Amino acid sequence: ARQIVPGFSLHDNQAAVIEICQLVDGLPLAIEMAASWTKALRCAEIAAEIRHNVDQLTSTLRHVPRRHGSMQVVLAQTWEHLAEDEQMLFKRLAVFRGGFAREGAAAIAGATLPLLASLLDKCIIRRDAGGRYQIHELLRQFAHGKLQEAEAAALAAAHCAYYCDYLAARNQGLIEHKQVKNCLEVEEELENVRAAWQYAVAYGEGEALKQAAAPYFHFCQMQSRYLEYAVAARQAAAVLEAVGDAACLAQV
Repeated sequence: ARQIVPGFSLHDNQAAVIEICQLVDGLPLAIEMAASWTKALRCAEIAAEIRHNVDQLTSTLRHVPRRHGSMQVVLAQTWEHLAEDEQMLFKRLAVFRGGFAREGAAAIAGATLPLLASLLDKCIIRRDAGGRYQIHELLRQFAHGKLQEAEAAALAAAHCAYYCDYLAARNQGLIEHKQVKNCLEVEEELENVRAAWQYAVAYGEGEALKQAAAPYFHFCQMQSRYLEYAVAARQAAAVLEAVGDAACLAQV
């Protein structure tokens, strides 16, 4: 709370803070997100908001554990506290896996530095020591649920194209003197690379698989991830055989 409001006094808000912590069953993520609301609400108002909505939720969905219900309330309230452009970016960031770099967020989700900074302030995303952004899996799932079907499909396609290009741009470096640098860069984005590959396989994207096949192989070879590439190549081979791309099929 002091990061949001430097003059925040725990002593003056102790009773309300205790109630907030109890209402969310001590869940660290929920506490941190509730604390981010102190810019707009007093602690007593935050506690009242959570109390009212948790009671409402548990009275209509009695089979939902209070712990799960309170987290959903905090997520929903956080969503309501976001401006429209912040909501738009938040849900678009759900396409990433295992974090993301600013360049990827800008290319795929249309992220700007001010909007990323705003989501950082509101505890939606975090920035690690290396400069990459992270989003908690609960938040990612919540945001993904806010996407319309067409919007989610367009984002997934853009994500696949971006990370296949990302791999292709590093192919030469993975077999020459920049091996270590390029390997570390791919390793950082490995969850996104895997997601892009799975999308290309699922939707028969032969060109994307052709771009990604060689660099993905070289990366897996350098890291002794032989089984991972064997499985991925088998999936791709079935797609390439179906679309009749003999040259890429032979390469894979």
